Order: sequence, then C-alpha cells, then structure tokens
Amino acid sequence: KIDRLAESAGIIIDDIRILKKSKYHSSVNAYLVGFGSQRKIYLYDTLTEKFDHDEILSVLAHEIIHYNEEHMLIGILLGSIGIVAGIFILGKMSLYLLEYDIRKLLDVKGHPAFFILLIFLLFMSKPVENYISRQIERRADIKSFPLVSNSAAILKMEIQMAKTNKSDVL
Repeated sequence: KIDRLAESAGIIIDDIRILKKSKYHSSVNAYLVGFGSQRKIYLYDTLTEKFDHDEILSVLAHEIIHYNEEHMLIGILLGSIGIVAGIFILGKMSLYLLEYDIRKLLDVKGHPAFFILLIFLLFMSKPVENYISRQIERRADIKSFPLVSNSAAILKMEIQMAKTNKSDVL
C-alpha cells in the first residue's frame, strides 16, 4: 500500500524502515528522505503500533507532499534569509539602541547586550516563523487528500496526532 501511494505521487521508495522511538517518547511521526534513486521512508513504531493502515497512509501522504514540494529546501532557504536579515537587523539595533557597532557586541564586554538583543529579535521573529510553518503544514494537509482514498482517516489521524504529540486541538 505504501509503494502504491508513493507511486501515485510519482515517487519510487527504495526502503521502508521502522524506528523504535517508543522507549524514548510517545510522539507519532514519519518522514521521507533521499534524492535521486535513493528514497527511504521512516516510520516511528509509535505510529505503526497505535494506528491503522489508512491512518498511517494519511501521514505518509502528508510527508510525500512535503517531499514533492521540497518544503525542507524552502525551509532551509527561508531560514538562511532569516539569518542574514537577523544579522542586519541586529547590527542596526545595536547601532541605534546602544550607539555602537555590532562588532563591539561580539567583544566579551558586549556579550550581555548582544544576547539581550538576540533574544528580543528571536522572540519578535517567532510569529513570522510560526505563520510560515503553519502555511506549509496546511498546504501538505490539503494536498494529501487526493492521494488517500479514505478522507476520514486523514481527519481522524490529524486529531489523534495532535493529542498524542500534545498539540492544541481546535
């Protein structure tokens, strides 16, 4: 069933592995990695032991959409842009708020000010980061419906994963 799901999305899976995560935590997860002809699916044993086949396929459909749309690459690129923008903003903040160049912040005497500004900047950027993450997850959720024949399984799985992974269920 997993191979058929992957093929319907245009992906050929090289290997499927189950990771024994239940001894460390109860979180449910799966992911797809690789490029070229080497693609592997990893399933947490917490997923395979607690959920039925349709629910597992709904999780994999979601992950396949992430893979096909290169969401990991998008995340890395946006994160890199964020780092560059953050350094620029940090430099401007140190210049205007503390009246000295960012290089002084990197001096031992400037470390407390640097960390205060950095924490403030990270705190202020969190809503943007969360918004982008939610948009990517929402897109993967919506686009996974055509890949799975049992739409009810997707909805059930989303609710179960939120509860299992201790997320807020709206």
